[in-house]
Amino acid sequence: MTSSAMNESVMNGTLAENGGPITHRIMSTAQLIQNALELPEIERLELARKLVESLALGEEARRLVEEGVRRIEDVATGRTPGLSDGAFRQALR
Repeated sequence: MTSSAMNESVMNGTLAENGGPITHRIMSTAQLIQNALELPEIERLELARKLVESLALGEEARRLVEEGVRRIEDVATGRTPGLSDGAFRQALR
């Protein structure tokens, strides 16, 4: 397949392989989010970590975000107990 034919196939959603067309479907952002939310908790945490790592942040912002992700992981995995609703409201006062 020539480069221009390949580009056209990719753009219109088909790619010929072994003589037959393969169609692919591109997920919308909403579908991607829904699928991500259906992942097991540990896989969602890994996905969140990779998404944060992919951002082009300054060093200080990256450090703060990584700390936030680590703290979320600690609560989600039980290493750090979360607050009850009452304890949370009490801490806000």
